[in-house]
Amino acid sequence: MGDVVLVSFCNVSAPHLPLLGIFRPESAELVALRLAGELSATFKGVTGLAERDGFLYAVGQFRPRDGEKSTLRTALLVFNRDTLNLLTTYEFRGALDGHSLAFSGGKLYLASSGTDQIVELEVKGSEVLAERPYLQASQGHLADMNHLNGLCDSPNGLIVSAFGLRTDPSWASATNGFILDVKRRERIRTGLQHPHSPFVLGQSIVFCQARTTSVETVNGDRRQVLPGYTRGICKWEDDLFVATSVGRKTSRSTGLVIENPGVAGVVAGGCTINRLRAADFGLISTYQAPLAIGEIYDLMTVGNVERWPIDERPLHETSVLYFALVAQGSLAPFVIQDSTVGSAPLLVSDEAGAIRLAQALGGLEVQRLSQIKITSA
Repeated sequence: MGDVVLVSFCNVSAPHLPLLGIFRPESAELVALRLAGELSATFKGVTGLAERDGFLYAVGQFRPRDGEKSTLRTALLVFNRDTLNLLTTYEFRGALDGHSLAFSGGKLYLASSGTDQIVELEVKGSEVLAERPYLQASQGHLADMNHLNGLCDSPNGLIVSAFGLRTDPSWASATNGFILDVKRRERIRTGLQHPHSPFVLGQSIVFCQARTTSVETVNGDRRQVLPGYTRGICKWEDDLFVATSVGRKTSRSTGLVIENPGVAGVVAGGCTINRLRAADFGLISTYQAPLAIGEIYDLMTVGNVERWPIDERPLHETSVLYFALVAQGSLAPFVIQDSTVGSAPLLVSDEAGAIRLAQALGGLEVQRLSQIKITSA
């Protein structure tokens, strides 16, 4: 098997959906990786990825504890690179809402969005010996002020992307995002709309500008608009692969513009993996992920995955979400047949589809089901 693309899924909506997957560029197939069951029970998603010296490192997003609506707790997951066996789960002591990982100068760094820091992780194999602040974006504010998110290593050292400061509580008001050369403390691009995923491509630095659904170079010589909230870049052979996620345009409760995945709202765009010519960013192809897969965070080219626990079943067959349409104020199910799985006693579909059906039929609401047994009608 040749090189493939490792995909991390963040803010996963149900425990049966994958945290990691493999995209095969030659056949345009996306398949899930079968991880230890306790990972899906404990974590709601995976963000940053990195590998070094026989180990694969990933950032896991904890599921909220009982009584919590949400949590910023994250952990470093360390896997055996050859087999993908989980070796270590290290919950960060100081970092919160961990996003991207990157090795630079032999050290591992984490974008700690929840504390506005880049954190240096001292690792020895699968052990985390220490974590210490390396860069504090907002002095005196250990909170998500600039939303530091993407990291990559360059010939000059670390590069980080950030949304920049907000003018009100909504991230929609952050309109002066930047790409920062960390060593020089120099902003090499400013005025950006939700930048993500800086990536070194030859002599250029490429990044996603998520709010404009685009991928572009820092010097502005190449740009492509894609069908969703852009985040996640890697290079495979001579081509560039860029992921998009389902965005959230407006809050369901307030109607305010939010333009950010992971926030409850009206969905927009799609979850896709796009293949571009690296030379001019011309679009070659677009893979549409199953509707149940809403967000991709990171892409990383990997080889030698023959011993990885790959679920060969098509992801479109295994990644379905379960929702019931019920009469408002009632627990009686509204029975409907869904083409994804054939006849079913309850609606089986993606959330957006369930909402559209409820609105079209009238007098119904959507309820998420934590468990369901699919049986033939």
